[in-house]
Amino acid sequence: MARPQQGLTLLTSHHAQFHRSGAAMLAMLAMLCALGAPLAAHAAVQAAMDRQVAGPGESITLSIVSDAVDDGVQPDLTPLDPYFQVLDRSTSSATSITNGRRSSQMRWDIRLQPKQAGHLEIPPITVGVDRTEAMALDVQQASPAQLAADEAHAFLEVDANTSKLSPYVQQQVPYAVKLFFDSSVIPEELELPKPENAAIDQLGADKKYTAVRNGRTYQVIERDYAISPEKSGPMVIAAPIFRGKTAVAGPATNGADPDDDLIAQVLSNMPGMRSAFGAGSPFGTDTRPIESQGRQITLNVKPRPAGFKGDWLPAEDLTLQDSWAAGAPSFKVGEPVTRVITLQAKGVAASQIPTLSIATPANARIYPETPVNQSLTDGQVIYGNSKQSVSYIPTQTGPVDIPAIDITWWDVVRNAERHTTIPALHLQVAAGAEGAQSNANPPVVAPASTADVSGVAKNAASSKLSLAELWPFGADFGAALLAVLALLTAYAVYRHRDRAGKSPTPDDKPAPPPNQATLMRALRQACEAHTAPLAAEALMGLARLAWPNDPPRGLGTLAARLEAGGTEIRELDRCLYGGGPARWTGTALWQALQGGLRPVQPAARPDATGLDPLYPATALP
Repeated sequence: MARPQQGLTLLTSHHAQFHRSGAAMLAMLAMLCALGAPLAAHAAVQAAMDRQVAGPGESITLSIVSDAVDDGVQPDLTPLDPYFQVLDRSTSSATSITNGRRSSQMRWDIRLQPKQAGHLEIPPITVGVDRTEAMALDVQQASPAQLAADEAHAFLEVDANTSKLSPYVQQQVPYAVKLFFDSSVIPEELELPKPENAAIDQLGADKKYTAVRNGRTYQVIERDYAISPEKSGPMVIAAPIFRGKTAVAGPATNGADPDDDLIAQVLSNMPGMRSAFGAGSPFGTDTRPIESQGRQITLNVKPRPAGFKGDWLPAEDLTLQDSWAAGAPSFKVGEPVTRVITLQAKGVAASQIPTLSIATPANARIYPETPVNQSLTDGQVIYGNSKQSVSYIPTQTGPVDIPAIDITWWDVVRNAERHTTIPALHLQVAAGAEGAQSNANPPVVAPASTADVSGVAKNAASSKLSLAELWPFGADFGAALLAVLALLTAYAVYRHRDRAGKSPTPDDKPAPPPNQATLMRALRQACEAHTAPLAAEALMGLARLAWPNDPPRGLGTLAARLEAGGTEIRELDRCLYGGGPARWTGTALWQALQGGLRPVQPAARPDATGLDPLYPATALP
């Protein structure tokens, strides 16, 4: 450090003679920058590769060293994802004390597999607040001989239905990838392309079997998918890529190392021993990366036909099922009746199914619930299911016409617009139980008989006539008295609202809502006493607790949402509203629901974001 200080002193002492020269000022600045350069050159984090040129299929090791990193900070390897696969990583640390000063250093060794050949760049890697410098890497192309050798060990086949390579937008396109590999290969990753403007769903679990090609036996892993393009026009499905490892055997020893002991050489030459132990085991052999590609597929996606009206639904088949198909239940004024419409579309995901349009009858009200949609698969095709529950409440006796339910869809098999319909129904509505009509609709009061002097069931048109006939002081006096009564009624309403606006006294506080234990106890008591109305009331209370944001509006809808007890609840519903047996027995209902309401669990939808990696434990049958 003495020499830099002398240099600074020398510059200061000769400051006067350089003061007038602009060139001297520039020289001074250059010297100062040169003195500071050694300090700036020492970065807090540095990176290096074990080599700058990699052969085809070879991995490289990237080493990152930091002397200014906090505990727990890790390098951000996300920038490597487009061009490299991280195979493994290791971490080490070192601490040294020099002249009483302690220094620590962290080191990360990261093994990378290039995803393609050519001139690649390892981008800057962030570690805490510091970044490494970018580095260049050249990856050589595999020779035709090596590609042929790799194809003999592992290869991919892509199956796509050629009749569906010109699908309509949102139509399902079957797509299958088959991986063939022999006993020397350790599968690691099967990368499926993620086409833009398309949804992709895996159909069922992997299929594992064996096959013979060109006289050689291969293990096969097959994955089936459904691809649904979301935009018309050309769409390219890139080739899938398989990556793994294959054993490397020496020509003289058939895989045994000459430096190994006798037992290791014998084990290495035993048939199947290499695949049994694999690389990394005490008896394993060396391995090298192996890669294979399938074929690229291009789809010509057609738009929806110009003349098609309604919601677009391209399907191979479509069915509608009506819970009233075997016979509609009895209709009574003011009593709700539940209907369940189930739609199943072949080759369509549940998310594509539109909401059914259910028309309201002229003399009834309807209460449709939120549809329950679910995607299912048989391993070959996706089926979209939609279950729609709706409650009908007749408002008057006499005939009621239930409108037809029609859905328009596009038949991709016949290439034509089609309609699937549930026919209209013509039913009769009987009188309901006493009080049921007032619960269903605002009261429609019939004119009172002249013999009725109670005044309870008189409408506005008959009030004056009845008072004129029955009151001896004449119609004018009756009208005046009626006005007085109206004023008294208005005053009573005002007093009631005034009391309602005040803070309630302790005696006026509403009772807290029942909890689950209370409702379960009420359900058990109702079932043991075989009291259908109380059982229904307890069930709907439990349903409101289970679905506070979307409570079912009727027993039929509640039954459809439960894993157990649906049959018993429907029997209770038929007894109360659908013309079931007059005597209801609650034993079966309590046995089914004594553990509480158990909602139906929706089927897990396959992950549509990509493919799971392949590992030796799961790849081999």
